[in-house]
This record gives sequence, structure tokens and C-alpha cells, in this order.
Amino acid sequence: MTAACRHGKYDVVCLLLEQPNIDVTLVDEKGCLALQRACICNYPDIVEKLIQREDVDVNQLEGCSGQTALLSACLLGHNDGAFFITLATN
Repeated sequence: MTAACRHGKYDVVCLLLEQPNIDVTLVDEKGCLALQRACICNYPDIVEKLIQREDVDVNQLEGCSGQTALLSACLLGHNDGAFFITLATN
């Protein structure tokens, strides 16, 4: 999942999310969750898809940066991804 998010593979992410046993809380080799990776790599369409899931916690601190996905998106100037996350937190 995180590799698909890192490389912007929206269709792969959608396919993986359809799998009944997909675990979106798994981290990559640097400790990043899928949402964090999508924010860092600036794929707002993937961010929007991920935050629709109940098992994605937008407020979780990430192992790779110690930040939330929203903070990472803001610090990197990835406004679209940050926008979608703020919608999820309301």
C-alpha cells in the first residue's frame, strides 16, 4: 500500500482498498503510513481516497517524521492534500 502511495498509483491503491483484509496501518521501511506517504509525495487524489476509510486516523503521528499527515502536507506546501485532511477532521 505505501509503495503504491509513494509512486502515485491511484488505481492500485483503489484495488488494494477493495481487498477485505487490507491493513492500512502497516508502515513502510521508513515507518510511514500510506496516508503520510501520499501527503509527502503530493498525491491528493490518494489522500482523498484514504481518508474516506474509518481505519485511517488522520491525527496519527507518523514514525517517519513524528508529524501528522496534515503537518507534513502543510510544511511541504502540498495544499490540496492538506485541504482534504482538514475536511476529514471536521
